[in-house]
Amino acid sequence: MHNLEFQQRSVDSIFLEVLDDLSKKEVLLMVLCYIQLVRRENSFEVPLSDLIRCSEKPHKHIKGDWRDIMMELDIFYVNEDDKIYEGKDIFKVQDTGQAQVSIANIYKPDFNNISNLVAKYWNIVSKLSSFGDGSSSEKKVSTVVLLYNEQLFKECILYANMLKERSFSPTEKIFFDAVIDACFAMEFYQKDILNRAKEYAKSASNKLSSVENFYNLNLRGFTKQLDLFFKKPQKQKLKEFPKIHTNRYKKKDGVFSRLLNKIKGFFNKMV
Repeated sequence: MHNLEFQQRSVDSIFLEVLDDLSKKEVLLMVLCYIQLVRRENSFEVPLSDLIRCSEKPHKHIKGDWRDIMMELDIFYVNEDDKIYEGKDIFKVQDTGQAQVSIANIYKPDFNNISNLVAKYWNIVSKLSSFGDGSSSEKKVSTVVLLYNEQLFKECILYANMLKERSFSPTEKIFFDAVIDACFAMEFYQKDILNRAKEYAKSASNKLSSVENFYNLNLRGFTKQLDLFFKKPQKQKLKEFPKIHTNRYKKKDGVFSRLLNKIKGFFNKMV
């Protein structure tokens, strides 16, 4: 008798692992393919061959095959001729054409929420994969900003905390710490614990006030939004959460704007 509650791994831990190494995004793709097949088949047990076919393209670019990915995920089991294979035993599967695959029972009650979350995760990973060249630090900062702006606060806290522990830059540490505080502020706000939310928002603003010219992020604008949002948070229910944006104008645009304002001021004095 197999215990199909064996999996302890959370879906967000898989996502964080992929964020840390985007070359592993095919791991997330297999979960996405499974979700699509469940909807098509209207059953948690789907043909293994279809799952492999859906996610086989990326497998050509990595070492190993579908078994390696499934074992790394550790959230599926395979049923072949009424024999259940899980973990390392998945390598014993012989006939992929007849076998069925299913997600572990612990994920089934909350499957719709997990499906929506995985779709959101995949969207973020796809965006990050399309980013152009840039420093490793710049990409990590961009990832934290994207997680926060997408309101994935739990994931943002975990990822930013991991980066903070690894970073040797005092400015980066302050930034990651501030974003973590902003995430906690939003989480407490969502739970209607407004006093705690305000405390964390104030802490985030104070930390960001010491950070300037950080990867072209408009942190001053963000802290202003944050402070305004929590002045009267009970009236903000229909408003958007504060977001972190890049500065709208490049440096040369700023110079041009200032020059234009001076010209306007000169003519105003003459009138």
